[in-house]
Amino acid sequence: MNVLLVDDEPLVIQDIAASIHWSSIGVRHVLLAYSASQAMEKFEEYDIGLIICDVEMPHINGLQLLAWVKEHSPNTRSIILTCHPLFDYAKEAIHLNCIDYILKPIDTDALEELLKKSVGELLRTSPLRTQEVFWKNCAEGAYPDASSLPAVAKQYGISSETAAYVTVSIYFTNLEKRCLDDSGMYQSLLTAVSGSFSDTEFHHLFFLDNTHTIFGIFSAAPEELAPLAASICHRLEAQRYFMPWCITALIQESTDIPTAVRSFSLLRSIARQSGTSRIRIISRGTGASKTRLLLPDSPYPKLDEEVLLQAIRQQLSSISPEPTRHQETLIALRRELEDWFFTVLACQDISPAEAMPQQKIHALRGNAITGSEAFLTWAQQLLAQLNHELRQYQQSRLTVNKARNYIDHNLQLNLSRKEVASQVFLNADYLDRCFRNELGLSISQYVLQQKLELAKDLLLHTSKSISDIAAAVGYGNLSSFSYMFKHETGETPLSFRRK
Repeated sequence: MNVLLVDDEPLVIQDIAASIHWSSIGVRHVLLAYSASQAMEKFEEYDIGLIICDVEMPHINGLQLLAWVKEHSPNTRSIILTCHPLFDYAKEAIHLNCIDYILKPIDTDALEELLKKSVGELLRTSPLRTQEVFWKNCAEGAYPDASSLPAVAKQYGISSETAAYVTVSIYFTNLEKRCLDDSGMYQSLLTAVSGSFSDTEFHHLFFLDNTHTIFGIFSAAPEELAPLAASICHRLEAQRYFMPWCITALIQESTDIPTAVRSFSLLRSIARQSGTSRIRIISRGTGASKTRLLLPDSPYPKLDEEVLLQAIRQQLSSISPEPTRHQETLIALRRELEDWFFTVLACQDISPAEAMPQQKIHALRGNAITGSEAFLTWAQQLLAQLNHELRQYQQSRLTVNKARNYIDHNLQLNLSRKEVASQVFLNADYLDRCFRNELGLSISQYVLQQKLELAKDLLLHTSKSISDIAAAVGYGNLSSFSYMFKHETGETPLSFRRK
């Protein structure tokens, strides 16, 4: 859920934004507006579930704004900020979807309790819609802390105790260029896919993420995962005959919410980068069948090419000599090795299209099923290329460590992504991706984390003034430092020092 704070006194809503633990109560984005007109602009950009609004504002007051909101976003609810204990306009506010009010000066603890109650109630009033919001937020990376997912899911009415999940990613290939940016086209495809599962007995929903990938999430008992995944696969295979574009779909079984969430980015990457139209079950979850080639389960294997090739040779030696059966087995083994190859690369955000050019992939793929020797040649080249990419990944880790060392020794500077990237002679976007892969943080997030830790240490273990500490972590403006510190810790620098 997105929450919008509106007040013509910036410090009031900045303080609210910094004081509430938003993610723990199910709020994804907190937006600020300093006038009614700015607030209206936010509604054009975001789907806002709750607005917290001051009543007394110039030009367009809070009640006038809420009347506009009711007309343009009727599902949005509101909380009023007011200086009047009797709240003379309570009757009018009720008609404008107002669910409560808070008196100024604001007691942030009381406000947080009210928000927990209000957001929880709003999320419970429309279970399927709010569950879709939760899973969509997960697919778009809104909750980086996996340990908090069960608690956040509970806010959205999703139990983390009884169900297991089958995750589906669907990507349409061969779309004409004119269709690529047509949101209506994707919504139509989403409706078509959803409709083909309308009669299933399993609780499920489909949604479209911000990369135009359709995701489906099905919940079931753990023992039902394997047959459910097979059933989804069969339905999607049938659906392909009614779609004018190729469907690339991947299906993965997961036994808990964090595993299901991790599968979103994995399946998205594999589906988009595999280069072929296919529907596959990725056998990586509990209940999935064991891989016949005994390939490593770890997404970050230390590859011993010879050991893997020996396992492949052993499997090839046991294939039936009967021609049709022989080729069927080679096709199955090729698919298995490809899926594993794409999975390893996708886990490290390495593009298979870059790792192995499409023309070369198809040339090798075609030869691989003509006989055991051709298959082994293809497998050798595939594994050699994978080893090369993993070595490149190790080099990326060394680069990240070098960049971190520069940051850690220059926290007194106002460090930008471009400045850090120039120290390791890389493009800022590429280095940012390396940071996210290695640390789960962007460059900016890592810089902020290190500055904050240094500031805490100086506050607790030195007698330096807060102004000097602000300068030591690259803040020339004391108020900017104080705002950052409170936003990140929930305390002012002074109160933190006095603990």
